[in-house]
Amino acid sequence: MTKWIIIILIIMLVPVVAGATDCQVSYDGNVTWRNITKVEDPIGEGSHFGIPQATLFCIRCKNDTTNYGYVCDRTREGSDTAMGSLSITLFLIGLVGAMYILPFRVQFVKSKPLNTIVKRTMWILATALLALATSMLATMADVANLGITQHMLTFVWIFHKSLYVLMILLFWSIFITVPRMYKEERVKKRMGDA
Repeated sequence: MTKWIIIILIIMLVPVVAGATDCQVSYDGNVTWRNITKVEDPIGEGSHFGIPQATLFCIRCKNDTTNYGYVCDRTREGSDTAMGSLSITLFLIGLVGAMYILPFRVQFVKSKPLNTIVKRTMWILATALLALATSMLATMADVANLGITQHMLTFVWIFHKSLYVLMILLFWSIFITVPRMYKEERVKKRMGDA
């Protein structure tokens, strides 16, 4: 999907920028060229513009000096599913950002110990969603053939493990600080300060 948007933009913008008058496409390693007459159907007819997967294609447009500008690429498998997962990932990242920032700005409950429980629970959920979003991004990059290396996957693995450690620390910090807060609150009530 994305490659076709790029191809159409190139075909639309190259003539405007370079003053091109003639654009052609080749599928056989620059041996034969076919004129492109319509922007709506720049590559061919049929499903996926008639080009099989992993086909090398080149587009050239002639500018005012009779020189050609070339763009070459290889077709890849594309689908609208990848765009859907991208929108889900962007939504998750926005949700994670809101869940991290919101506890600093809002007091959810008047009781300080309960408010602490709610805030830390939100941070634990945001951390879990962040781990999910990073694994989704790594999967999308692998599906899009962006060249995910073993080093990148190792980094994602380390990042996931550190997020899990953070979730455990936040969970245990609830058990450490909240009883102390309840104790302080009871002492304040007994002394008449609350």
